[in-house]
Amino acid sequence: MCQGPETASDPYLNKNLHAADWKVDSGSTAVVSLIFIGALMLLLFAVSSATLLAYGTTRLQVIADSASLAAADTIRGLASGVPCENAELIAVSNGVFLDSCRIVGTDVSIGLTKFVGLSEISVDSVAGSPSD
Repeated sequence: MCQGPETASDPYLNKNLHAADWKVDSGSTAVVSLIFIGALMLLLFAVSSATLLAYGTTRLQVIADSASLAAADTIRGLASGVPCENAELIAVSNGVFLDSCRIVGTDVSIGLTKFVGLSEISVDSVAGSPSD
């Protein structure tokens, strides 16, 4: 083996790997930090996804309640029009789909669907005339 002047003076080329100052975990801080940051980002993504889903469900339930109340008011004569069409107007104006509209007596059952992120949320609401 030929050693030139540049290799003979380099202390790292002639270093014994089993020397007392050589450490196995040298550089592991960066790897552990990257794993920690990755886990933190995954946790943040999961929490934000769950929050978005909960917010979407709550908002969709409020829209369904408004649509069913509008249809029930139409049945009672407090609003003009057709009950299910009024409910659909409320739903579509809020960006959701009316799945079902069922009228039984003076009660109205509404089913709505909305896509939030990659999931589909469905809610139901029932409204009718106040009972004595």
